[in-house]
Amino acid sequence: MAEIQRLAATEFTGTTTSAYAPIILERSQRKEFRAYGAILDDNMIGFAYGAPCRVEDRWYQLVEPPLEAKGNEHWLEQAFTLSELHVHPAHQGRGIGSTLIKEICRNTNFHHCLLGVAEANTRARCVYESLGYSLLCDPIRTRVGSTPFMVMGIRLPM
Repeated sequence: MAEIQRLAATEFTGTTTSAYAPIILERSQRKEFRAYGAILDDNMIGFAYGAPCRVEDRWYQLVEPPLEAKGNEHWLEQAFTLSELHVHPAHQGRGIGSTLIKEICRNTNFHHCLLGVAEANTRARCVYESLGYSLLCDPIRTRVGSTPFMVMGIRLPM
């Protein structure tokens, strides 16, 4: 878990883990937490992780009103949330992210897989759409001046 946090903080996202570490740790304790990594020459070049979507999660509370406004609140029922997906920039465009998503969604008891993606990240949105994900609501801002994100979802199994 420490390796995932370090990679998320430095090599992939350029952010710090101080705010995210407790969330990652809490979710990793959930019964159906899933995490996968892509390894090349003993180096992690990508990873994805997620957990069941729960009413008490801040993310659930952020996305539920916009989903409800579009009549899509049912997507939260029996949903798995893909919390993070990162592929090292030097290895993007090779299908690693798609493979990680397919693997994390394989053989689950969930009805849907949801994720959030920055509205401006058209490259990632195209990857998700190519796998069958759909936009489920209007862009969401967590606070004034924040980067808007989109909620996308897919019915499982893929």
